[in-house]
Amino acid sequence: MFSRFLILLAFTCGILVSADGVTNQERCVESIFEAYTRLSFNGSHSQPWLVNSCKNPLRTWSIYAAVKVYCSPSEIEAGLAHINEPCKGDLARTPYSQIEPELTDEYIQGLRVVEYREVSKAMELDSPVLISRAYFEAAFRTNVSTDSHGNSTS
Repeated sequence: MFSRFLILLAFTCGILVSADGVTNQERCVESIFEAYTRLSFNGSHSQPWLVNSCKNPLRTWSIYAAVKVYCSPSEIEAGLAHINEPCKGDLARTPYSQIEPELTDEYIQGLRVVEYREVSKAMELDSPVLISRAYFEAAFRTNVSTDSHGNSTS
C-alpha cells in the first residue's frame, strides 16, 4: 500500500522514478517517457501533471515518435501498456495505433531534435520534438542503473 502511495505521489509531482518491477521489455519506453517529463509542451503549466502526462497531444506525439525510432515493436507494446497504466477513462492517451501510421520517416526527420538540458522546463514547446539519441541513451542508462530507491540494478 505504501509503495502504491509513493508511486502515485511520484506521478502526481512529476518526479522521475524507475519503479521496481519495470521489465526489460518496458524499459525502453519508460526511459523515453521519463526523458519527456523534463520537457514542457503548450498547456503543460496550466494542467495537473497527470492530465498533461496522459492527454497533451504534443507530448504524446513526441513520445510516440521517439519510441518508434529507439524501441523495438515488442518493447513498444509492453512499454506503452506500462506508461499508460495511470491513463484510464477520461485520461486515456490517444492509442499508438492511431498515430503510428502518420509517424513516417519524413515526419520524424522533420522534427526538432532536442538534447538533454537544451530546453528549460519553464519553456513550453509548441510542437512535437524528438529527443536525441544521446539523450535517449543517457535516460536509458539511468533507468537501467537505478531502481526507485536509487539502488543499482546491474
